[in-house]
Amino acid sequence: MAVTTNGEFNIIDFTALTELFPRIPTLLGSLGLFDESFFGTSTIAQVERVEDQIDSINAQARNGDRQFAGRESVIQRNFNIPFFPLDAKFSAQDIQDLKEYGKTDTPMSMQSRMDRTRSRIAKSHAVLREKRDMPL
Repeated sequence: MAVTTNGEFNIIDFTALTELFPRIPTLLGSLGLFDESFFGTSTIAQVERVEDQIDSINAQARNGDRQFAGRESVIQRNFNIPFFPLDAKFSAQDIQDLKEYGKTDTPMSMQSRMDRTRSRIAKSHAVLREKRDMPL
């Protein structure tokens, strides 16, 4: 922070502290209730559910009708796995004539732009994960 003294007064530059960031909800993520799963590169997850049952055995007369065991029931479901790409594209022309935020006479560098964009994408993914974990 730059401090400027003008006689008896000191002026402190709080420009860097006034940059607004979106709120990232982290309550559910911090509880540790959810875990990351890796489904590979497939776009469909196949889930099978086998439900076995108990057969009723009734008394029968000898040489009478026979009883037969039943079978399990199987349910197979396909679920689409969502894919959330988030890319950024910029070139030297995008930062040409831009100055660094909160600084005078300091041109913005490509590395600074890349760091800010990378940070923005990471925050966006964090918000998306938190929304995913919220119960409906």
